[in-house]
Amino acid sequence: MSLESTVRQLEAAGIQVPARVENALGVMFAARNARGVRYDAASELTAALTGGALTPDNFVDSLRNALVKQVTTAPGPSGAALWQAAEAVERVAENQVRQWLASEFDSFLGHFGEQFDQAAEALAKALPLALNPGATPQEILKGGQRLLMPRPVSRRPKLT
Repeated sequence: MSLESTVRQLEAAGIQVPARVENALGVMFAARNARGVRYDAASELTAALTGGALTPDNFVDSLRNALVKQVTTAPGPSGAALWQAAEAVERVAENQVRQWLASEFDSFLGHFGEQFDQAAEALAKALPLALNPGATPQEILKGGQRLLMPRPVSRRPKLT
């Protein structure tokens, strides 16, 4: 399970995710996506001109920025520098998320403890009714969710 998936599941369960963790997840995603993207300065500038974003006033800065992107995403040492820098930032962001998960572990257990206790209580009531006497642990596990589902009550009178 990915870190993002873990955080999203906690969030869906009612856990408040701090802004710094959301930011770290966003940076992780951006850093991961920055690796392997190759830019073509001419295509970028042509698209900017066609879209109306390129002007005589911003041409030099736009050219410089497009060339930096092209050089740093090219194969070889320059591109490797971008890859390494993006990967390093991604790892730091990952560690921030992992530290939050570790530091809040006890509060997560407390949050889910009440739900677990309720499920355990329902299970304790349902199992004796759903299982044959002397059921093995394997039979219990094989029964799964259906053991906890209420059985329909028949409305037909018994014929004698």
